[in-house]
Amino acid sequence: AAAAAAAAATVLKEQGNEALKGGRAEEAVDLYGQAIDLNPRDMLHLLYCNRAAAYFALRQFRLSLSDADRAVKAEPAFAKAYLRQAAAHSALDQPGEAMKACTLGLQRVGPNDPEVRAKLEKMLLRICKQTIDQTSPKEKDQTSPAPNTDALV
Repeated sequence: AAAAAAAAATVLKEQGNEALKGGRAEEAVDLYGQAIDLNPRDMLHLLYCNRAAAYFALRQFRLSLSDADRAVKAEPAFAKAYLRQAAAHSALDQPGEAMKACTLGLQRVGPNDPEVRAKLEKMLLRICKQTIDQTSPKEKDQTSPAPNTDALV
């Protein structure tokens, strides 16, 4: 039964990935949710992490953060989940928490994952720059751009 659930969850995850890549984030959220409901222990962290990205794409940052937190809890060594946490914290204007998530992710990222390391480093630099810009006395533009999703893809 566990093998069948894992196989079904894998199919749903792949369908969710295709939906997300195709710009159908709501569909992806639903597909990842169906897979999570099957409770495939070995891939829960991946499903929560992917659903966090889908929620982020929908600008549902609190839900994105919640799923990123679940991904970290399910697999603390999964560095990409910290990237999702950092992105959500940043979008929620929580730079301190975002920096902490980046730092934890950098501590856990393996040597075989240079892409995630580079994304974490890039996000950490961007958050630091934003924090410095916010504390500098110069006038700020009043428009708020959409959050940068480059690091999530």
